Amino acid sequence: MHIVLLSTDPEISNPQSGVFQRHEAYCRVVDSLVVFSRGEGDAITSGNFTVIPVGNSKLLWGIFAYRKAKKLKKVSVVSAQDPFEIGLLGFLIARKLKVPLHVQIHTDPFAKDFGFRFANRVRKIIMQFVFARTSCIRAVSERVKVGLGKYTSAPAFILPIFVDPKTFSPQEKESARGKKILVVSRLEPEKDVLQAIEIFALLKKRCEEATLTIAGSGSLLLKLKAHVTELGIEGSVDFLGSVSDTAQLYKEHDILLHTARYEGYGVVFVEAALSGLPIVSTDVGIAKEIGAHTFKNSGEAVLLLQESPHAPHYRYPYQDLEAYLTDWRRQFESCL
Repeated sequence: MHIVLLSTDPEISNPQSGVFQRHEAYCRVVDSLVVFSRGEGDAITSGNFTVIPVGNSKLLWGIFAYRKAKKLKKVSVVSAQDPFEIGLLGFLIARKLKVPLHVQIHTDPFAKDFGFRFANRVRKIIMQFVFARTSCIRAVSERVKVGLGKYTSAPAFILPIFVDPKTFSPQEKESARGKKILVVSRLEPEKDVLQAIEIFALLKKRCEEATLTIAGSGSLLLKLKAHVTELGIEGSVDFLGSVSDTAQLYKEHDILLHTARYEGYGVVFVEAALSGLPIVSTDVGIAKEIGAHTFKNSGEAVLLLQESPHAPHYRYPYQDLEAYLTDWRRQFESCL
């Protein structure tokens, strides 16, 4: 089986990144994997795995990817990382090569809040066009698969994002539950970290020793820091930026707080659960499925944080990468 994958993740062209190494592992169960990605530089080949950067321009990279992909001789399936702009590009390439189109859904486009941005409302229109021409779909959660039923009859395969369970393990906490709050998130509008800060400010009035750590980077960093200053809680809030060793973070904190408007899956839920950390979250992704304590408003969130909730009892479905790889290949077989 020869797979062509379309991705906008520039990390996939960095051989030292976890993204590159994960896709390299996928090649154990297919004949070849060619990835067209955003980024600059020459093509990178490792065995039967090839990454072809096609530039950073949001408007032009798709054109460059199409020109190069249509010249490939051996292609079984074209896979797009989303059903929106990348899905449209995938459709054009798959049609040119006369092969099935496989679409991945990592977000939750069926969530009520997905359309809070105009760009996302346009994406939903593109999504309906792409779904009508899709051979098979990968959904990262049951929530996403259920939402698909209103839009397409194409077969959907549930395959979560891989997390190595050996990396995360529960440990006894030295501090009292509920004192050290952790947010692990991209600092973008849909993650609504602003709400997390406001929830913490309310908690701080009831629990003076509470602290908040925010791990992640994004376009809203300066705005969030300014809001922390406005609330007068800068001495209790720590912005770490992007953190590679999240396992250590979970060991050092008492509760994970998650305030996203929508989520297809939520890797942080799995990581926190495997680390024995209680989770307080909006009802997104696999939050309820994994055993998180969900809330509808800031007042409910504060009460949950004060109550020192218990950690979820969760068993990740894949205990090693080899088991995951079997299903990773199977999702493409459903297209053929």
